[in-house]
Amino acid sequence: MKNIFKFLILVLLFHSISFANEAPVNDLIYHYFQAIQNKDLQTINRLFINQNPNRIKAYNAVFQATDQRINSIKIKNVKIFGNKGIVEVDADFLIISKVIPDSFNYQENQVFLLEKNSFNQWKIAKIITKEDFNLIIKNYFLKKGFEPLKEVTKVDFSYNTAESGEDFLNDGSYLNISGKWKTDFGILIITQNGNKIYGTYPHDSGKIEGTLNGNVLNCIWKEAPTYKPYNDAGECYFIFSRDGKKFTGKWRYGFNKSVWNGNWNGIKISDGSNIPNNTQIQTGDTSTSNMEYNTDRPGLDYKNFNLPANDPKLCKQVCDNDPKCKAWTFVKPNTIQGPNPRCWLKYAVPNPIKSNCCISGIKKQADMANAESWFKNWKIIKSLNSNIAGSNEKFGWKYPVRKIGDAMPPEGAKGAALYLHPISQTEPTHLQGHYHVSSNKKSLMFRVAGNKNGDWLMEVRVNGIKAFERVVDGKKWYELTIPLQKYYGQDITVDLFIKANGWFFEYAFIDEITLVNTQSIGPYGIEYNTDRPGFDYKNFDLPQNNALLCKQACDNDPKCKAWTFIKPNTIQGPNPRCWLKYAVPKPVLNTYCVSGVKNNTNNPSSNNNNVINDKHIYDDFNSFNNKLWIPLEWQTLNKAPNKITLYNGILDLKCNITDRSGFLASKPIKINRDEIITIKRRVKVHYANQYFEGGIWFYQTDKPEIVMPQNKATWLSAFGKQLFNVTYYNYYYEKPGVRQYVPAKHGFVISGLDWRNKKNYVVFPPIWDKWFEEEIVYDPGSNTAIYKINGQIGKVFTANMDKPYIRFIMHSYGWYTGHDIQIDWIKIDITKKENSAHNYNSNNLKMVNNSTFSIEQCAAYQFKNDYITKQIPNYLDKNIKTVYVTCKINNTPANTVLTAQWYYYDSDNSKIFILDYPYKIPQPNYTGYVTFNLEMPPEKIWPSGKYEVVITKDSNILKKINFYFK
Repeated sequence: MKNIFKFLILVLLFHSISFANEAPVNDLIYHYFQAIQNKDLQTINRLFINQNPNRIKAYNAVFQATDQRINSIKIKNVKIFGNKGIVEVDADFLIISKVIPDSFNYQENQVFLLEKNSFNQWKIAKIITKEDFNLIIKNYFLKKGFEPLKEVTKVDFSYNTAESGEDFLNDGSYLNISGKWKTDFGILIITQNGNKIYGTYPHDSGKIEGTLNGNVLNCIWKEAPTYKPYNDAGECYFIFSRDGKKFTGKWRYGFNKSVWNGNWNGIKISDGSNIPNNTQIQTGDTSTSNMEYNTDRPGLDYKNFNLPANDPKLCKQVCDNDPKCKAWTFVKPNTIQGPNPRCWLKYAVPNPIKSNCCISGIKKQADMANAESWFKNWKIIKSLNSNIAGSNEKFGWKYPVRKIGDAMPPEGAKGAALYLHPISQTEPTHLQGHYHVSSNKKSLMFRVAGNKNGDWLMEVRVNGIKAFERVVDGKKWYELTIPLQKYYGQDITVDLFIKANGWFFEYAFIDEITLVNTQSIGPYGIEYNTDRPGFDYKNFDLPQNNALLCKQACDNDPKCKAWTFIKPNTIQGPNPRCWLKYAVPKPVLNTYCVSGVKNNTNNPSSNNNNVINDKHIYDDFNSFNNKLWIPLEWQTLNKAPNKITLYNGILDLKCNITDRSGFLASKPIKINRDEIITIKRRVKVHYANQYFEGGIWFYQTDKPEIVMPQNKATWLSAFGKQLFNVTYYNYYYEKPGVRQYVPAKHGFVISGLDWRNKKNYVVFPPIWDKWFEEEIVYDPGSNTAIYKINGQIGKVFTANMDKPYIRFIMHSYGWYTGHDIQIDWIKIDITKKENSAHNYNSNNLKMVNNSTFSIEQCAAYQFKNDYITKQIPNYLDKNIKTVYVTCKINNTPANTVLTAQWYYYDSDNSKIFILDYPYKIPQPNYTGYVTFNLEMPPEKIWPSGKYEVVITKDSNILKKINFYFK
């Protein structure tokens, strides 16, 4: 029945729809769809170029049988040729049957042919599908009862010949719309790369981006402060005139809505056309300053081209936006190089000579007016030499440090800062510095930050060798140090690359780059030039400028684990100040501070160096903490400190020797049954092949020492009795004779007691090669463990704990080499169960289901009681109107949508799409059968040949089923 209604809708659509060049065409489309929804036959007939009584009868028949609701209309392409127009539109309808209680969504991509009448008004001439427009006749196949149209020639589509646009759908060329536009929302500055369009405008520091098809720009707008929907982002479209000088358009809040919220029209006031297609037009400095009139700079050229206008600023703009360009020369028309103005770009700066033919210039480098003294060691090799989006200021040095357009550095800069940005998603900004390392205690300190709503990837190379890499966000200013001890007595070259990390507000800010003395430890464990921010529970002024007073206060307070002394007249007022901390934060370089960690040798709870009795532990891996960790070699359990890498606060567990790589074991941690232990880590995981199972595994023990068992094959038992594991699997090995060798071949898994027989495990979507935070909570009282990652949680049951200690190992084990796990920090807290703040029934968390969706048998048949266990004949009966396809599915989550895509193969073996049949599973964790069907109209029979049904989920193909009619 659903297919009959689709045929009726196709008949209706073959009489309707449109769009075109200017505002009257916009109105034509919206009037048409409004009339369809309102069943306004008189308006529908009036919108066509010719009045046709049969059209009214067709519409009326459809309206008697169905109601239509327009979900969305999207214009993909528009071309105007004099008094004719061609438009491609995506239409999405909700069809509601009046005959049977049924409704369904229907989508179609159509081409609409428009024509102006004698009153110069746009009207609808003809409507065909996109496939018909390209002579692929999909809907004729449906409308004719699945019998292909035998004779179709271009005569049938005479509207689309010669100048009427045979290249309409994809002609490979684009209208050039770059330049400055006066619009309803202020001056819009558009840059263009092929059909990719970017723009900025002053209203709430707005920006647009989109794709130009023909003369239609489908776009997204974003504005401050959030740049996110619903209030600060949404959809827009612009339809440009044929000459590219004006546009009409609309905008709306959010996405996939049916109502537009307002108009957006514009007129071009500054042209940027015909400038090389891969060059973005600078939208900032177009002044004539620094232009060298009557001057040529011959030589050192790498590119030249004609300009659309006799304006040297166009040549200057192209040079400003090309990182390779260092100088330029504009050759006047009708002088020495023909009738057109011409631009020459130069990779270096040639000597000037006097010549009336030309105007030249040298690229103005980033604003250096506020450059600080440390920058004398540095130079900018290449950078984005244009305006900061949403402002009239160029990238470069800024003071005071503040929000400028889209650039939003965090508070706390020490002075001026250098504002930078990657040149593109693939091309970084590049700075280079030169230093002499005069001491073996020197480090190079970078004080950097990202945008408040973005980040960037920082890479540093010393003498051409990568020395450091990390993502820098805008939460605060980061002081990152690179040790230079091995370069003692040498001159070094340092390259800083500012790379994109995605492509979302990649602004980079540099406050300082300077040589500093490596943090030194003085008497009493005092850490000079060191701050340990965070974990504060008390702070107070001191009577004297003496860091030992702060240390003494910490030593005398049982709660204190670390302290920081702030020097007077620096960052916290005229008095010296002391901060006491209940845990040990990560140290950072800060010349205004002195810090220290309490020496626990006199603490009775810490007399045994082989166990951990502390309730709060934090390790930032700035140095190796042998009070917490034991470095070991895989399988042999030999001590292996040389196989553990700590670098710039990152623990790097590399699997670089087959079956003999290093890993870390924790020392035993004391925990009672009425306590809960919570472990949080920031981790990055990389697998090198299909045999990786790194992770963090937990054991209970009563033996502080690690002793290899007599049976070395059971070496993991040296850590105690296993409790549960968190494992990062990319592991496709199946051991012969073992059912389900691992819980999941690809995913993050928490697994507990007897996981294989009791299905006691939970699988999470994996996160590879990106930093993420995870949380593990173990409750020995209830014998449960919980794993939380990316807003999801899973719970398993563990073995009963009857030992006084737990310990865990962190490793990157896998077959062969190349696997890697990096850990930025780890935090361990042990709390009484009644004091635990964890609430894992939060609505913000999604509980992961243990069950895994699967699809089994599928088959086609012709009677609804013929299920897939019955033998299906090779050929089906053409006289039976309905074909069913049934599949067995298992553990299917609620609201899962499975779609059957039906196809027919014609006599040329061309695969022709018939329709989609979506089916939503209503109940949770459904196991059973799902059935799809296709029905032939009563007066038709099935065309002979092969048919195929493709079952998909989330656009992924699950099954293919073939059947045949003789």
